[in-house]
Amino acid sequence: MSKKNNLEKQQLLLPIRHHSPACSYHLKKVINSFNPDCILIEGPIDSNNLMEFMTDEETKAPFCIYSSYDSDIKYRSYYPFLDYSPEFVAIKEASKRNINCEFIDMPFASMIENTDDEYQKISSVYDKDDLKFDINDYTKKLTQKSGLRTFQELWEREFEINGIVKTPVRNKRHSKNP
Repeated sequence: MSKKNNLEKQQLLLPIRHHSPACSYHLKKVINSFNPDCILIEGPIDSNNLMEFMTDEETKAPFCIYSSYDSDIKYRSYYPFLDYSPEFVAIKEASKRNINCEFIDMPFASMIENTDDEYQKISSVYDKDDLKFDINDYTKKLTQKSGLRTFQELWEREFEINGIVKTPVRNKRHSKNP
């Protein structure tokens, strides 16, 4: 077992894709089986006080956290949440279990202040996420071999459409009944 997912230390890191129903499905199953004491989420730390409103029964998705920063230029950022966003699923699961849940990213203002690239300052946090996969030789070859045009098509077919019925690799390797 890797050091990142060392259950003896009671830590589990779960990479997710934003707004992925398949990731949310598997995340909820992992939270149920792992039963964590706390959940840490990618999101602006200065928005932790909003979680109580996000989980209020009167709050209905979709909604977003809005952050702004004004200097010579006005910077704006939106952090959208859908019912099936993994981040929102984690927040709701933590609330149901009455366990600590926190965003752990820098506040939006700190991101702007610590970024020199003007394009990065005005683009969404999510704008470049998918582009990382399109410039990688491995994913380009995998996409071509699959007969698809883009990695996004491959992701949709393999993880979103068929992802719900897949068994996590960890369970296969570490199962008591192979």
